[in-house]
Amino acid sequence: MEDKTYFSYLLRTWRVVRGNDLVWMASLDDPHTGKRHSFTSLESLFAFLLKQTQAADRPAQSQAEQRREQDHPSEGIDKSDGAPQT
Repeated sequence: MEDKTYFSYLLRTWRVVRGNDLVWMASLDDPHTGKRHSFTSLESLFAFLLKQTQAADRPAQSQAEQRREQDHPSEGIDKSDGAPQT
């Protein structure tokens, strides 16, 4: 998945009768791709959104870890060849 920090969807929700119950259905339309994601429950919608945002966070976390390492390198180790400094 590509690194994204912004998501835009058109959300539609509606209720349907399933057996004796009314349940929520949902769909998300991506205006950039035209792709529609359909969900048979709000839980599956939330799971999709959580997965999207967690995947987007992974590269940012990796970059943040790299910056921390650059700002606070391990003492006594030369990053160029890994040999101890004397």
